[in-house]
Amino acid sequence: ERTGAAILMKSLSEPCQQVAVNAGIEGAVVLSKVQQMCRDKGFGHGWDAAKMEYCNLLERGVIDPAKVTINAVENSASVAGLVLTTECLVTEIPVYETEEMKQARFDAEGMGAGMGMGGM
Repeated sequence: ERTGAAILMKSLSEPCQQVAVNAGIEGAVVLSKVQQMCRDKGFGHGWDAAKMEYCNLLERGVIDPAKVTINAVENSASVAGLVLTTECLVTEIPVYETEEMKQARFDAEGMGAGMGMGGM
């Protein structure tokens, strides 16, 4: 359970770091500062990437779509529970093809799905 909680906490911190990286700032530094702000000032404080400053995000009007985050966490926990309780797991093995192989397969299959002009 402790390992699962640690994984969850890490996954919840990744979006903050990625926003910082996308803005050209070191993600770990921003995350550390945001975590400290939340401990000191409470919920709602963070880093505004558009203005490049730390502030109360709720007052600034920056709102996280919490429903998306909640659904992602619930779905991942559901899949993790399913994997842990089953005795096997079926996955698809990826097939890597060169561009030439893809083109040859496309040429052999044609348009498919009855797209020909056979009745004309």
